[in-house]
Amino acid sequence: MSFPELTLRGVLLNSENTGENFSRLSIFSKKGLKLCLLRKTRGKNATSHPGFLDEVEITLNPSKSGGIPFIKEYIIVKKRIDLGVRRETFESAGILARFYLLNGEHLLEPKLFHEILSKALISFSSGGNPSIILFKALFLFASKEGVAVKESWLHSQERATHLLITSILKTPVKDAEKLSPQVSKILDSLLKWFQTETEFIC
Repeated sequence: MSFPELTLRGVLLNSENTGENFSRLSIFSKKGLKLCLLRKTRGKNATSHPGFLDEVEITLNPSKSGGIPFIKEYIIVKKRIDLGVRRETFESAGILARFYLLNGEHLLEPKLFHEILSKALISFSSGGNPSIILFKALFLFASKEGVAVKESWLHSQERATHLLITSILKTPVKDAEKLSPQVSKILDSLLKWFQTETEFIC
């Protein structure tokens, strides 16, 4: 029985060595979170492997045994080296990537969450405030997943904080810099609420 190849385009969230010859990649695409194996290449003809949060297009050969599929070929569509220039940007992007790794496996409409991730990465690369980008991405993730983040967490905030959060959510990242001083506390509050009141893993 032959198994058809599958082509995906998505974001590399994690890469880890598994034995001497392969790396296990976690890629989030419009079809959701996918684990796959990439054979390591060595020597002078070795090609550059995808890096953290790079946009990649991969062709998979599904495993005949039903295990993790192997990458037949790949293209690095967009490298995101720029995310490592600023420490705060890199750390915030890392938190978002980890959140997707821990909570992105069984999403009913992964296309929506891929769009949230893609827009956040564009904003990170454009130099937007990292805390604001991360907060908005996590809030949207929770909202699209059907978690009562508006009805419960937001409405539990004091009036002034509620108004500030609403303003942050409505304001484009590039125009929200003036709101950034208080975002750190708001982000911490949201993550603590995730941990205590939802099934999200943070």
